[in-house]
Amino acid sequence: MSYNIAIQKTRTKPTRFCVCLTSIDNGKLVLKGEPINKLADAFEVAGRIRMAFNDKRVSMPNQIEVLPATHKWPTNAGPKKKVAKTARAQITRHPR
Repeated sequence: MSYNIAIQKTRTKPTRFCVCLTSIDNGKLVLKGEPINKLADAFEVAGRIRMAFNDKRVSMPNQIEVLPATHKWPTNAGPKKKVAKTARAQITRHPR
């Protein structure tokens, strides 16, 4: 499984940044951190996350992207909706 680290600006205050961890396989958001005031601190947190995932089983690129606040993440469909089962006709047995 491969992951990608990105830094995204927040919508509420443009001077705040969030560290985002996404899956390279399907592009979905896996982890989004709390808002950080300084970009340098955000890069430090991203580096620490990369070091935490520094394992032979997990590959992560060395480049960190900075995404705009209007970046749209793929939506999660969630669990499948339940469908009501059709009523089966009950078969009655007659005594012989």
